Amino acid sequence: MVNNIQGGNIFLGELVASVLVVDQDGNLKTLAKNKLQFDYDFSRFHHTQAIIISVCLILNQTGIEEAKQIALSWAQEKAHQPQNSLGCIFQNISEQEKKQAKLPTPSVGYLIDQVLKMKGQQVGAAKISAQHSAFIENTGSTSAQEYLALIKKIKTKAKQELGLTLKPEIFFVGFTEEELSGIIN
Repeated sequence: MVNNIQGGNIFLGELVASVLVVDQDGNLKTLAKNKLQFDYDFSRFHHTQAIIISVCLILNQTGIEEAKQIALSWAQEKAHQPQNSLGCIFQNISEQEKKQAKLPTPSVGYLIDQVLKMKGQQVGAAKISAQHSAFIENTGSTSAQEYLALIKKIKTKAKQELGLTLKPEIFFVGFTEEELSGIIN
């Protein structure tokens, strides 16, 4: 909800009717969809301290067979994504950045694999996945510092070689500004 995650070809925000929150002052408030500032990997909750209590969703009603087909299709799409990972590390680049870098796709996985040639690179037990280069896998007992070092390495190379500033898609909790230097800025 906070990050407006994408599933299949839709974003969670497309299904939201309203959200019940506790605001900074401890008041319960219902916020309509048009107040939630949904965007790619973003919502108003990135810059507020409101706590989400519940979400009212508008779901499509469909037949059992169609629902099974959709679930199967999504499972097949996600099958190439490594399971032992933090998820996709960076957002895809914008159309403008794609044009600037003269790339055929905004896919950050393509960028890391085909352009930066980093597929399979490792820092300790953190490894850029051979299955999907937008993911960093834990190949053993990866430390947070190893993940951070590999993320920083990818981000630095994209900046140096293409002038692109990759934006993290994951949240970093419990780290100091110094630890995240070069990653979130």
